[in-house]
Amino acid sequence: MLFALNKAAHILKLYRGQRLTDARAMVPELLSAPAQPEEDTRALKALAHWCARYSPFVNKDGEDGLWIEVSTSAHLFGSEENLLKDIYLRLSGFGITARLGIADTLGAAWALARYTVDNSTDYDDLNLHDSVLKKRIALPGKLLDHLTDFPVSALRLNDPTIQLLKRLGLRRIGQLTDLPRHALKRRFPSRDIADAVLLRLDQALGRVDEPRESLVPITRYMARISFTEPLISTEGVEAALGSLCHDLCAQLDRNLQGARQIVFTVYRTDGSSASIGVGTSIPTNNSGHIFRLLNNKIENLNAGFGIDLITLIVKVHEPLRPAQFSFSRSDTKAQEKNCLLVDRLTNRLGKDRVFHLCSKTSHIPERAQSQIPALDAIIPWGMPDKPMARRPILILPVPENIKVIAEVPDGPPKRFTWRRITRSISRVEGPERISPEWWHTVPDHFYHNSGSHDGKSLNANNDGIEGEKKRTERRMKRTREDLIRDYYFIEDEIGKRYWIYRAGLYHRLPADMIPQWFLQGFFA
Repeated sequence: MLFALNKAAHILKLYRGQRLTDARAMVPELLSAPAQPEEDTRALKALAHWCARYSPFVNKDGEDGLWIEVSTSAHLFGSEENLLKDIYLRLSGFGITARLGIADTLGAAWALARYTVDNSTDYDDLNLHDSVLKKRIALPGKLLDHLTDFPVSALRLNDPTIQLLKRLGLRRIGQLTDLPRHALKRRFPSRDIADAVLLRLDQALGRVDEPRESLVPITRYMARISFTEPLISTEGVEAALGSLCHDLCAQLDRNLQGARQIVFTVYRTDGSSASIGVGTSIPTNNSGHIFRLLNNKIENLNAGFGIDLITLIVKVHEPLRPAQFSFSRSDTKAQEKNCLLVDRLTNRLGKDRVFHLCSKTSHIPERAQSQIPALDAIIPWGMPDKPMARRPILILPVPENIKVIAEVPDGPPKRFTWRRITRSISRVEGPERISPEWWHTVPDHFYHNSGSHDGKSLNANNDGIEGEKKRTERRMKRTREDLIRDYYFIEDEIGKRYWIYRAGLYHRLPADMIPQWFLQGFFA
C-alpha cells in the first residue's frame, strides 16, 4: 500500500492507498521504502517547533500539516505575501514541498492550502509569485467568495460524508451555502451527518469558533532578532542576547511584571533549532541579571551552519513584588542580592541542588522545616520572623541515641555517653515538653480493633497467628515522634552545650518499653 508519494509519482498517476503491486505494474522502475509513520510524526513535530520562528502559536494539523497563527507576526515580514514567500523558500531549501494558505479561520486556510488550483510547487521564480499568492490569501470578510468554487472535500469531512454529498448532487461549497439550513438538514439520512457538515461549514466561514492548542507555550512577552546573514560567532550571539534582554525587560517594566522562567531559542539555517531555559527565584525585570544567567549557557549552543533568527520569551511571569527604598531601613535590596546569587547557583548547578528551607507548622524540630527547590519557593517579603522558642544553631538530620544517667527516672540527666565518649554535665536547663502531633499518631488499640468487631486486624490472615505477628511489629515500630519529649539544654564540664531529649515517660509506656534519650543539636 502506498503511504506517501513525491511529485514525480503524482505525475505518473500513482495515488496514496494504491497497492504496491499495482503501482509496480504501472511503473516497473518504481523505487519504494518501508513507511515509518512514527518518524514522520517526530519530524513533523520538530518542524512545528522550527515554525515557532513565525509565531509562538503553532501546532501540528493531522498527519501532514501545520497551522501557524500569524495575525500578530505577519507585519514583521512586511506583508502576508512576503510571509508566505519566506516560508515557502525556506521549506523548499530543506527539500520540503509546501502548500500554503492564509485565512481568518483554520478551516478556510486548510482549504486554500490544499485545494487552490495554482499550487505553490508550480513556480520557482519570485517574479511569478504575486499572482499565485493572491489566490492563496483570503481577504478579511471574503471567505465565502474564496471558498465558493472549492469542492466539498475542502471542508475536512470524512470520505463517507463526502461521497454522500456527491450522491446528493452537492459537489461545491457554494451549493451548500445556497441552500437554506433547514432544507439542507432534511437531505441527510442522519442528524449526526447533517450536524457534522454544518459544523465544518460554519468553522470554515468563521461562524463558529474552533478551539486550538499551541505546541509552544504562549506568552505575551517576546523579543526577536533576525539576521540577513547567518550568525556563527559566539560574540555575535552574546551581543544579540544583550539587546533581546533589554527589549524584553522594557516590556515587563511597562506592565510591572517580572520574569520567572525565560527561554532563549536560536533557529539555524538548516531548519533545526535549539533552546536553553533559565528560572529565577523571584520575579525580575533586571536585564543584566537575565543576560548573565543565559550567557553562562550560550557556550553549549551549536550554531551549526549559522543562525538566522533568535527569540527570547517569558514562559512564566508574575507581578513585581513591592519594595521600599526610603523613609526607613529596609533589607529589600539585600534580599534581592541573595536571590540573584541563588538564581546563578541554581542555573549553574541544577534545580535539584539548591534549596530554600521553609518553615512548617510543627513543633517537632525535624518536622519544622522542609527543603523546597529554590526556584519553586515563595519567599515572603517584609514579613518579620515569628517568635520561637530557643533553638540550637545546628540540628542533626536524625537524632542520635545516647546513654544517660539520671538521679531519678524522670529527672534531668547527670551524665551521658555519645559516640563512646562519656561526658559529665555541669549545668542543665529544662525540661521543655513537646507533645506528639496526635493527628499523626495511631494509638495501639487501633491495631487490635482495626475496623473489625472480632478484634482482628483487617490485614491479618485467617489463622490469626500471622495477624498477631503483624500487630506486634506495628506496635514495636512506634517511632519517637509518637512519644512525649522532654528537651534539656545541657553544658558539659568543658563548656560544650547540647540539646538532648527523652522520648517517652516511664509511667505512660508499656511494660516492655522504656524511655530513650537522643541528642538533637548543638549550641555555639
